[in-house]
Amino acid sequence: MSIEDIDVFWVLLCACLVWIMQAGFLGLETGLTRSKNNINVALKNICDNATSIFLFWVVGFSIAFGNPFSNPLSVEQNYYFFNSGDNRVNAFFVFQAVFCSTCCTIVSGAAAERLRFIMYPVLVAFIAGLIYPVAVNAGWGGTIIKNDLGVLVEQGFYDFAGATLVHSTGGWIALALIIVVGPRLGRFNKQGEPQIIQGSNLTLSSLGVLILWFGWLGFNGGGAYNFDSDIGIILSNTLIAGSASLVFTLILVSRKGQSPAAEDLINGALGGLVGITGGANCISALYACLVGFGSAAAVLVASRLLLKYKLDDVVGAVPVHLAAGIWGSLAVGLFGDLEQIGMGLSRLEQIQAQLIGVAGVGIWAFGGSFLIIKSINYFLPFRVSKNDEIIGLNISEHSASTDLYELIAFMKYQSDTGSLDGEAPAGMFTESGVIGMAYNHV
Repeated sequence: MSIEDIDVFWVLLCACLVWIMQAGFLGLETGLTRSKNNINVALKNICDNATSIFLFWVVGFSIAFGNPFSNPLSVEQNYYFFNSGDNRVNAFFVFQAVFCSTCCTIVSGAAAERLRFIMYPVLVAFIAGLIYPVAVNAGWGGTIIKNDLGVLVEQGFYDFAGATLVHSTGGWIALALIIVVGPRLGRFNKQGEPQIIQGSNLTLSSLGVLILWFGWLGFNGGGAYNFDSDIGIILSNTLIAGSASLVFTLILVSRKGQSPAAEDLINGALGGLVGITGGANCISALYACLVGFGSAAAVLVASRLLLKYKLDDVVGAVPVHLAAGIWGSLAVGLFGDLEQIGMGLSRLEQIQAQLIGVAGVGIWAFGGSFLIIKSINYFLPFRVSKNDEIIGLNISEHSASTDLYELIAFMKYQSDTGSLDGEAPAGMFTESGVIGMAYNHV
């Protein structure tokens, strides 16, 4: 096996790990949402995965790596409806396609429990076909295929595996979406105070985090695009930053003797993984720990700011992916090995370049997505009706009943009619079924 074959195998292996992260996102998001919406959330994740990869194949890959702004056909092959006989380029496409899918999935969880199902693939089409590829063109446009550098790379901006280009882009779009659609019913009271809406299965969410953590080894490891001596450093930094972020989150939220909320710990770990993504190959282990600490603080501060401004992010996508992503990109300038980064800049110049990159992507991703979402929402509302939201999107969007819903519906029927005929749905193998058995004996 040649060195090139080994590199291709490594990139494809990492792409598979990144794709497995979709299962992690699904578990995380369904666990953090209520049972009346969990089927909707799961199906939305599956559909955005397929839609994003399809649109990235059709047009996104060409915009991202085909230098379309000077001449759409200027590359060696036409990458619209991507088709290549080059095994190396195909591996690169697969890896970038699952990156695009990750960016889209980030957005879905933030506005869960109140979106019309059919509208989310519409938004994903714009993300995968325009918003994300343009950001990637600016930051990674010269990677692998051509030597033409993206506009941000020309300024010295460095983003190893997508702290800004993948995670912050998704975070900015998520922020635009939750601003337009507004909070869930009951999330804030009349005084504007946040009310707790408990997720249905935090155990499943915790499992989702572990799956994501595992997949992140491929997310960052594949960013090298070859199997070289940096891989060990990249993977160890990934583990260190995620662990340090969770530990520091635990310290911060427990300093007043309070028990840590599961959501804080979940997002604390994810924040560290996002933060190190920007410079996993050019930061020492000690600095990776500091990146994790900073990510923990960024996630907690951003979470509190969202509540202050009455913005309802169901899964914490904005704090985790936007706030920690920004910090991770800035940390490259602060802590990164300038020789490894290879931009030929001084420390101060590298920090300035990172600021330019963060700001440029932010203006494009937030500004562009906000205009698109606002315009579409004017004609085709993203949000479900009040009644549908109360019933739950499993029923209203998919006609997918649950045992709990059937039990409540039976109780309501007896309450409304005064009839005591019939028996409630019962069974020994679910909590709702056990309640139904007890109810039938009343």
